Amino acid sequence: MPESLDAVVLTILSKSPADRFQSCGEVIDALRDAGSRLAAHEAARKNVKWLHECRARSRENVRVNHGVAQVAQLALLVDDVVVKLFPLEKPVVTIGRTADNDIQIDDSGVSARHARIRVKPSALLEGHLDVLVEDLGSTNGTLVNDEQVARCELKPNDVITVGWNRFKLLDDRAQGSETTAHIIRG
Repeated sequence: MPESLDAVVLTILSKSPADRFQSCGEVIDALRDAGSRLAAHEAARKNVKWLHECRARSRENVRVNHGVAQVAQLALLVDDVVVKLFPLEKPVVTIGRTADNDIQIDDSGVSARHARIRVKPSALLEGHLDVLVEDLGSTNGTLVNDEQVARCELKPNDVITVGWNRFKLLDDRAQGSETTAHIIRG
């Protein structure tokens, strides 16, 4: 039995009345909390299995690309380790919980259609890309570098958080170009 549920049962069955729940409402709250912890634990267990599969694929991607991004990519991070790469090969890439998204995330903290990534050639720097992220009215919001955004232009190494998932923008061609673009824009 999961530890959180075990604690609720032990409190209900306690011999001392002072150690028991004092109302049905307390029992319901404790069971809800235990259920939330159980759901989070189950999701984490699934993610560990998925993480192992992704690490194997990620190692293969790094061997193929020699660790250099060929196109702008989103790197899914777990404990700051890249576990999967998502090339941004289309002008619009959607992120969400349902199968109709380009990047599907099985996480209850992610909305069905959570965020959109737009990729287009830079108007200022030839051979470079402008990458923007836009929240699609998600329940929990989209963060860039730990700040909630509605829409934001991304720079290389920016970290996007969707639910409990963190993605880093990789675009080696754009390294050092932020200063140049800032000067051109004035």
